[in-house]
Amino acid sequence: MSDQVCIVLARSLLGLAIAIGLAAMVLDSVRQLWRKRLRCPKCWYDMSGSPGLTCSECGHKAKHERRLRKGRRYWRFIWLVALLCRGATC
Repeated sequence: MSDQVCIVLARSLLGLAIAIGLAAMVLDSVRQLWRKRLRCPKCWYDMSGSPGLTCSECGHKAKHERRLRKGRRYWRFIWLVALLCRGATC
């Protein structure tokens, strides 16, 4: 194989991995929105049966109930994908 074919193949595989990762993140976000579970924003403990806004696991007190419905973001993974996208364009 020539060097150009190897480079094109490597970039294609990297692009495919990035696309799969982004699709997984989007599907996970949609899934979290559909569930509408009440979760502690700090430790992600299920607070469906808790009477107040204070987490019984870690003691974190949420200011509003909407904070308990917020989806979880995986920022390390998002930064990794962003760096891979940046590297793929060079």
